[in-house]
Amino acid sequence: MDNIRRRHIISISVLFAIGSSVITISSNGYHCIQSLIMAFVLSLLVYFLYHRLLEKYPGMNLFEIIKYKYNNIFGKTIIIIYIIFLILKSARIVYMFTDFISTINQLDFLSKNLIMILNMILLGYFLKSSLISLCRFSQTGFILTLLMIAILFILGIKDINYTNLLPIIPIHKNDFFYNTLVFLVQPFLEMSVLYNVICKMKFEKEKKNIFYLIAFISLIVLLFLSIETIGILGDNYAVIINYPYYSAIASINVSKIVIRIESMSLIIFYYCEIIQIIFLIYSIILGINTLANSKKKIYYPLLLLIHVLSLIVYDNISELKEMTKYYCIFALIFLFMIPLLLLIKKDKKIINHNT
Repeated sequence: MDNIRRRHIISISVLFAIGSSVITISSNGYHCIQSLIMAFVLSLLVYFLYHRLLEKYPGMNLFEIIKYKYNNIFGKTIIIIYIIFLILKSARIVYMFTDFISTINQLDFLSKNLIMILNMILLGYFLKSSLISLCRFSQTGFILTLLMIAILFILGIKDINYTNLLPIIPIHKNDFFYNTLVFLVQPFLEMSVLYNVICKMKFEKEKKNIFYLIAFISLIVLLFLSIETIGILGDNYAVIINYPYYSAIASINVSKIVIRIESMSLIIFYYCEIIQIIFLIYSIILGINTLANSKKKIYYPLLLLIHVLSLIVYDNISELKEMTKYYCIFALIFLFMIPLLLLIKKDKKIINHNT
């Protein structure tokens, strides 16, 4: 059957989570693990609100619910701010990836501009596909990504210094709370963007507890990435470098293997970046169409806008990392307030929306 299933949503969500944690996965060393678990627990409280929306308004995406509940200037303002947030989030992802590629590549001709042009062409090709095709593409990539992560973890076990993961108990409060905030937003609450895909699932049984399930599976995968990164690099070194997971993989002793093993982490990051951008743009298009009462798909202008913004907003990766705190505070408030505002306002009429 040509329907979006639970396995598709899990695949997209985990890839989304990995992509959102590219630069935060080893934040402050051994505090990373405690912060990651605490962020997961806190995210469940917010996901409860999104689950309630899913139950009350079946078949409706977030923008349609906002328009239904607040069909006035206030509602349109929320939609516009949400669209701007998604665009800036997309630009952030594009910049991280292009900086990553330009930093590690050894080819002089492969500049940031060329990387972005190639990226736009590939994304434009994928965005022409139907939603169900994108979901199936995500499922295939999810299986391959997990396989690569498992292989890299097995290869890196002998290089992990488990004392780097200690002490488990001592926590510096300021670092712990900041790391928890970062992980709460990136990746857990950012996965709420996928609400606009989850609402398209036809079977109510498959929607049951879907947010809790994707959060738990994402937590397990991110814990494996954290343990390998911190275990190999150590907490101090992992904090100061921009792409710690790649550096950890590059330092694995695989002299008997001909290919560079870190290329596998490059594939993981790029695949996750593609999935993130695809479904962020999918949500942006839904928001624009809801405002304009249209069904147009303006993929290429959006891709161009996002890639240009990524060059304008950030000068370097260090600046992006410094702005993370302000980004996370805004995102936390916004992603929490949207479902809350929609649930506290009473419906004016009974909904029967079974599409």
